[in-house]
Amino acid sequence: MSVEDRLMSTTTDDDEIIAEGGDFSREELEIAEEYAEKILEIGEQVTIGRVLLASFAVLMVILSGFAGWYWVIPRDAIDVETNYFQGGGGHVVLVQVDNSGTRAVSDISVQINFKDLSGQLIGSTSWQGASLPAHSSVAGDDLELIIQGHTTWAEYELSASVDWVDGNGAAHSFNFEHRVGNYTYEWYSDSAPRHNWWM
Repeated sequence: MSVEDRLMSTTTDDDEIIAEGGDFSREELEIAEEYAEKILEIGEQVTIGRVLLASFAVLMVILSGFAGWYWVIPRDAIDVETNYFQGGGGHVVLVQVDNSGTRAVSDISVQINFKDLSGQLIGSTSWQGASLPAHSSVAGDDLELIIQGHTTWAEYELSASVDWVDGNGAAHSFNFEHRVGNYTYEWYSDSAPRHNWWM
C-alpha cells in the first residue's frame, strides 16, 4: 500500500490500530500524518529539472573557483619537463620549461648538464630569456642536448637548473637531477615550489 493510500485510510483505521496494539495514541498518529503529508509535498516539489539546475549551479561554482585559481590568483609556477632518449651509440636530451603561473617571470635561464657517475661533464647546453609570460612554455635548439660516442650501457647524471626572477623581484634557483641510462626512454616532470603574491 502506498503512503497516499495509508493517509486516506488512516482516519478509519485509527481506532483499529489503537485497539489492536495499543502502542500508538491518536496524537502520535496525527503527528505521523502531518510528517507524511510534508514528505509528500517535498516529493512533489523536487523535479528532475530542479535537480539538474542545482547540479549545473554547483558545477559552475566549482569551475569558477578553478578558473579563478588558474587564471587570476597571482603566482609563479615553473615546471621542467625532461625527455631522455638513448640508442645508436648516443644520447638525446630534450627539455621544456613551462610557466603555468598567472604572472610572467623575468631573467630566466636554464642550464642542462650531462655527466658520468664520477662527476665528469660530458656535455651541456643553456638557454637564457628576458622573460617567460604566464601560461607559456619554451623549448627549442638551445634546450636540446645530443651526446654521441658514449656508451648506452652505462648510467649517467642528468641535471636541469632553472633560475628566474618572480613578479615581486625575488630571485629563485632550483636544480633537478636524475640518474638515466637504464632505459632507452625516460621522462621527468619537475615542479619548483610555488610562489604566491602574498609570499
